[in-house]
Formats: sequence, structure tokens, C-alpha cells
Amino acid sequence: MEKGIPQKETAILNAVMCLVKKGTPPHLVKVADVAREAGIGKGTVYEYFSSKEELLIRAFSFTIGRMVETLLAEFREAPNFREGMMKVFDFLIECDCRSFSLFHFCDTEMLALAHHRLFDQIYHSYFDTILDCLDRIVSRGVDEGAFPPPISTSYGRYVLIAAFSGFHTTLTARTMAGDQSFPVSELKEFAYKSLRRSLTPEEKSVESSREGQLDL
Repeated sequence: MEKGIPQKETAILNAVMCLVKKGTPPHLVKVADVAREAGIGKGTVYEYFSSKEELLIRAFSFTIGRMVETLLAEFREAPNFREGMMKVFDFLIECDCRSFSLFHFCDTEMLALAHHRLFDQIYHSYFDTILDCLDRIVSRGVDEGAFPPPISTSYGRYVLIAAFSGFHTTLTARTMAGDQSFPVSELKEFAYKSLRRSLTPEEKSVESSREGQLDL
């Protein structure tokens, strides 16, 4: 049982993501297949979830929560901020290499469920979880003197998102083009240095950033 979630419910949620990771598109996942994967009867699934749509949304939220917890645990265990960031980049590499793409699942499959009554509640919960993760990462960087406090919470989040997105995009393009000219270790260093540089701006950059702040 995880965090008060009944054992059978956990098994059902894990079964959904297991099927997706094996290559079944989420919208084609069948409740009968989920029950078989979880080792329970089909009727038992409906004791916990009123529909397949609710099951998919909750499985998504459950998986995101677990992944963030794992990432933060590895980040905290790193001896310093720099090594912690390397752990984060390794996590992004691992996500990119899986047959199941979490990024694709977030961008396409979840949006297809936007009409469901639970979507707003679960999606906002997921978004808040991600923002909390970003804030914890920035906080450690400041505490260890890797960079000064950002001009705002939103700016710190923006810089991290930009660094992670840029790293993931470059990694994907490199893989698709078969370009091995830059080792992954160098790409990680570039992303880390870019992040620190953006969070240690010159005075003029700070003033211009204040003028154009965006809330995240």
C-alpha cells in the first residue's frame, strides 16, 4: 500500500502504466487487460474507478507523483547541487530512452481527457507537484551558493523549465540525427552552465527581467 492507497488500487494503477510502457496507447487500454495485468477480476476495477477515463487520469497522476518523489530523493542524496542537477539530467535521459514517453503522454493523451470532470482537479494537482519540485531545486542551489536568490519564484521556475526543455530537445535532435559529436556528459555540462548563468544575471539583465516577469 502506498500513502494510504489500498493495495488493489495501487495494483490497478501500476497495471495501466505497465501496459502503456509495453506499447499500448493509453486510449486503447482495455479494462479487461488492466484487470488481467493486475491479477484481479474486471469487476474489481470498477469498485475503485467509475470509468476507464477516470482510471487513466488517476494512473497518470499516480505515476507523476511517484516519479517526482524518486527524482527529488535522488537529488537530495547527491553530495552537492551540481551533482544533483546531473541526476536530474540523467532522469530526463532515462525518460527519453524508454519506449513509453512521459512527455508524449502529458502533451497528447492527457489532453484528450480534458472533458472529464476530474481532469482539472488532477491536472492542477500534477502541475502544483511539478512547481514544488522546481522550487526545491532552486532553493538548494541558493542555499549552497550556486547562484543568488532569483528575482522572483516565477523567474527561477522559468529558468529551470527552459534548461530542462532545452536539454531534452537537444538530446532528442541529437538522437534522431545520429549525431555523436557531443557526448551526453558535455550536453549536461552545457545545460548546467546555462542554468547557472541565467540565474546569475548582470544588473541590466535583472532589471529587464523584472519588467517582463511572467507568472508560472
